Amino acid sequence: MAINLLKRTEIDEDWWNGIIRQSDIPMPYAESWYLDMTAAGQWIALVDDEGEIVMPLAVKKRGGILCQGYQPAFTQQLGVFGKGIDEDKVAQFIDSLPRCIVISTHLNEGNPLLSSNKGIWRKQLNLILNLEKDINSLRSGFTKSLRKRIRRGREELRVIESTETQIVVDFFNKQMDAQLQISDYNYQLITNIINTSIQRKQGRIWLAYDEQEMLQGACFFLLGTNRIINLFGTSDKGTNAMQVILDEVISEYAGQSYYFDFEGSELPGVASFFRSFGSEERDYHRYDYSPIPGLAKWMHKR
Repeated sequence: MAINLLKRTEIDEDWWNGIIRQSDIPMPYAESWYLDMTAAGQWIALVDDEGEIVMPLAVKKRGGILCQGYQPAFTQQLGVFGKGIDEDKVAQFIDSLPRCIVISTHLNEGNPLLSSNKGIWRKQLNLILNLEKDINSLRSGFTKSLRKRIRRGREELRVIESTETQIVVDFFNKQMDAQLQISDYNYQLITNIINTSIQRKQGRIWLAYDEQEMLQGACFFLLGTNRIINLFGTSDKGTNAMQVILDEVISEYAGQSYYFDFEGSELPGVASFFRSFGSEERDYHRYDYSPIPGLAKWMHKR
């Protein structure tokens, strides 16, 4: 299998997005419009000779010459996309990556872990919930304490859908900025992602208000071919707003061919909360490589 390298300007968007959406694991992170925002248009693609298997890579120049491959913000998984992706195909794409000073990228849950010693691999945790069952069946998989908190929250909170992007961003800033210290650039980036996703009908916002009409939770969900991704949002920890919002979204899509993607978490408490919905683990892998001895290992620890 020959693999070709395409610049962004050489990629037909309809063809590209068709490959991503029809792949075994159709992740919206890899669609051209999404990469154009998260990688500021600076991404390349590896493509097999039949134009049926692809791998995007965000790149930036160092010193105007050296290439660095990286994982863009708000992009959990990329990797190899297409039909029937196996270890051999993934290995060929990894071996065909351009020569950069360093490459750090996340593959997707459909890409097998390679047995090769080239580069450094690290397993990452994601949690998803298959929504094909009806809502009563899905809720029976929730923990008892979660069901109790949802019932209590529905008595105390009002959940509505919105298109007001700034409400979500400002609420997140108020609740989480002291802990996460997100840059102004990334706040502007998530604002653009939410606005564009809503315009494309690939994103939805839910808000939770208490009886005093005070905002207690705000979440944005990115929509893919068969996936609803919990991309951005938070809630007041003294309320049940997050539980109610997630239950609302799960209820709306229950009985359909969707996965609810919690986006995982390396934080034990957050992962435990997501597991309380009856979610299942789906691992994916981070890959780091550099021809410079020790650099990939240093990047891997960051």
